Amino acid sequence: MKKIIFFAMIFLSIGATAQQSIELKVKSKYIHLPVTYNGDDETRLELVVNNKIERAFDIWLADGEPDFWVFLDVSEYKQRKVSIRTQYGDDRKGLSLIYQSDDRNYLKNAYKEKQRPQLHFSSIRGWNNDPNGLIYYDGEYHLFYQHNPYGWAWGNMHWGHAISTDLLHWEQLPEALYPDEIGVAYSGSTVIDYDNTSGFKTGNEHVMVAIYTTTWFPNRDQEKAGRKALETQSLAYSNDKGRTWTKYEDNPVIGDSDGGYILGGHTRSPSYGVVNWDYLLLKVDSDGNEEWHSTFGQPRGYDARYIHDEAYGVRATSDGGFVIAGGSGDEHSYSESGHPKGASDIWKAYIVKVNSQGETIWEEVYGSPNLNNAGEYLGLTSDGGYVIGTDSDSAGKNEFAPNNFGFLKLGPDPE
Repeated sequence: MKKIIFFAMIFLSIGATAQQSIELKVKSKYIHLPVTYNGDDETRLELVVNNKIERAFDIWLADGEPDFWVFLDVSEYKQRKVSIRTQYGDDRKGLSLIYQSDDRNYLKNAYKEKQRPQLHFSSIRGWNNDPNGLIYYDGEYHLFYQHNPYGWAWGNMHWGHAISTDLLHWEQLPEALYPDEIGVAYSGSTVIDYDNTSGFKTGNEHVMVAIYTTTWFPNRDQEKAGRKALETQSLAYSNDKGRTWTKYEDNPVIGDSDGGYILGGHTRSPSYGVVNWDYLLLKVDSDGNEEWHSTFGQPRGYDARYIHDEAYGVRATSDGGFVIAGGSGDEHSYSESGHPKGASDIWKAYIVKVNSQGETIWEEVYGSPNLNNAGEYLGLTSDGGYVIGTDSDSAGKNEFAPNNFGFLKLGPDPE
C-alpha cells in the first residue's frame, strides 16, 4: 500500500501544472495542502466561498514532492463550491497537488516521532508556541495556544485549542480563532462570564469570552507603500464550552484599526476656516501626516463671531467613528436668545458624534436653564452610550454660588 501511495505522489508531481487557482465542491472534512521546507516557495493562499475570502494564510507550498502535508478543516462548507487561489496571482504547480479527504493517514504516526514530546502537549501538525486563555470549566481544562497550522515555522497566528480532564491526556479540537481582515490572533485571555455581563449568552451554558490581540500585517503592495503592522484588541465568545466561536461584530474594541491617531481640541486659526474658537477634530496617520480634519461650532445658531466652542475630550467608538465633548457659549458680553436650549451667554455642554471620516452624525447641547455647563470629561459606557463629566456655575446670577461638578449620561443615539 505504501508503494502505491508513493507512486501516486510521483505521478501528481510530474503531472502538476502551474496555475493561480483551483475550484472544487467540498465533499470531505479536510482539504490537504503540500508543504516544503524551502521558505523561498512561500505564497499566500485564499479560500474563497461565494466571492468572500473565508481564510487567508501564508504557506510554503510545495510544487513538487511535498516534505509533509497539512490540512484545512472545511466541514462547514460541505457540498458548497469553493476556490483556492494565490493572493498575489502567483502561478503555482502546488495547487494541482491539493486534494480532499476525510482521512489524514499521513498523521497516523505523528505522535511516534522521535522528537515528539509525550508528557507535554503538542499540536498534531504545525508550529505551536505561547499558551493563551487557560481556563477550567465544567470538568475540562482548556488550553488555547499560538498556532500555525500550515507549516513548521512562525506565522499565521491562530488560536489552537485542546482540552483535558487531568492535564496529562489531551484532545486537540479545531482551531478556536482564525485570522481575519482585522489581523491574526495573538496573545490573550479567556473568562467565564457567569453573569452574562457581555450579553453574549444564547443558551444554557455560561458564555466563554476571549479577549485577544489582533495584529494586522501589510501585504506585499502595502509593504512597498510603507504600511506598518498594527495591533488592536478584539473579543470572541462561545456558548458551547469552547467548541465553536463567534467573533464580536464590532471588533476591534480597543485601537484604531488603521494605526493612525485622532486629536480633539479647539482652534481659532483662520487656516481652518473659523472666525472664533471652534471644535477641531484632526485625523493623522501612523507617521503624523494629516488625513482629514473637521470643525464644529455654533450649535444653537448664534453669531459665530461671539461663540466659543471649546472641546475637552474625544473618544473612538466601536462603529469606527468618534465622539467629542466640551462646551459652547458667549464670552464677549454678547447675548442673544431665541433658541429653545437657552440664550447664547448661558454655556451648554456640547456633544458631537461623527463617523470614521469626521462627518457629523448628530450634535446636541445639554444643561440647566440658568447654569453654565461644559463637558470636561468623556467616557464610553457598556450600553453603547456616553457619560460626560460636567462643571457648572450660576452663570453670574450669584457670584458667591459654588461651582459644581456632575455627570451627564447619554444613550447610544440621544435625541
